[in-house]
Amino acid sequence: MTDSRLDEALKLARIAHASSPARPEMNDTLGWIYVQRHEHEQALPFLTAAATRAPANPTYHYHLGVAYRQTGDRSKAREELQRAVASKQPFHDRDKATQALGGL
Repeated sequence: MTDSRLDEALKLARIAHASSPARPEMNDTLGWIYVQRHEHEQALPFLTAAATRAPANPTYHYHLGVAYRQTGDRSKAREELQRAVASKQPFHDRDKATQALGGL
């Protein structure tokens, strides 16, 4: 995604999050956009909130694991990626989560 598209996505995600800050999907979307913008420290509170509010959602744990990995916290990254990969629920990025876990 180009920088201008990420800027627009961030703007819209901030608006959506402000209207429903307790919804995990709003937190995950905003946090994941920060990850895509390489603003990993900024992403962590939002992704943590998403994973905490919807602990059974493997995508949220995958996103949080990626953010931790990119901040250099390999221990927390491994923990979150293991949760994502171990989930019985299907999710689109299982292969990416498995690869990220293998790279730790």
